[in-house]
Amino acid sequence: MSEKKTGKFRTFITCILLFPILLVLKATVLFFLLAMLPTLVSLVLENKYKLRYKYKWLCVGGMNFAGTLPFLFRLWFEDNSLEGAIGLFFDFKTIFVAFGSAAIGFIFSRCIPPIILSIVEMADQRRVQFLRDLQRKLVDKWGDEVTENPAGTISAPAPKNQ
Repeated sequence: MSEKKTGKFRTFITCILLFPILLVLKATVLFFLLAMLPTLVSLVLENKYKLRYKYKWLCVGGMNFAGTLPFLFRLWFEDNSLEGAIGLFFDFKTIFVAFGSAAIGFIFSRCIPPIILSIVEMADQRRVQFLRDLQRKLVDKWGDEVTENPAGTISAPAPKNQ
């Protein structure tokens, strides 16, 4: 089969397998779909704008899932019905925790990469400084001949003030 037919067949089989799960776990699916809306919005927006790095929806989704999970357990062990799922979702505490944790995930996705970038830049600067010091030591020990390129030209030694 071609890739196009294989993809359609795989989608068809997936739908057939997921439909019984949907029928059995209606309350869970409804609650989970409502509580994970920030993750779905983040995923759609990242795909719509074709962003280069698609990590924001994972960060939002992970935190959103962490905030949703305790209420999902409450749904399973207390009132596992459609009415219970809707009532639990529209409770202020549930919305606040689920969507608030998604907001924290969004904040993480905005704040953590620049922090990591600055740490990596500092480590790179230290490595460059170490290599320049090592180069200076070699020039001091062996003379300016070690700075010659194979073509016979002399490259400038590293600045001493950096």
